[in-house]
Amino acid sequence: MATSFPSTMYSARNFKDLKDAPDSVVNIVNQIRTHLAQGEYTQASDLLEANKTTLSRYLVDAEYVNKLNEEIRSVETYVKDNKTGLFYSEEEPDAMVGDIWIGGY
Repeated sequence: MATSFPSTMYSARNFKDLKDAPDSVVNIVNQIRTHLAQGEYTQASDLLEANKTTLSRYLVDAEYVNKLNEEIRSVETYVKDNKTGLFYSEEEPDAMVGDIWIGGY
């Protein structure tokens, strides 16, 4: 899975909280959970696949996690290759112009 960073910025996905989902979505998720609890993994997978578009705003899947991981790795590689400072912290670091700060949420 390749990224196009830094020539193109990553388009973030916005997820919704399941507690705010319509009953139709909650019912599908509950059916999937029931199948999983009963060890019916194929049925759960089939139901998930059949409703992939409907559930996409409510569930984080492996494809999204892998894509996000690749994007993060691309940023790290870019920073390393360009000798820019990369800081991971909740507090604003003592950084120079051009450095990258990830944190402070």
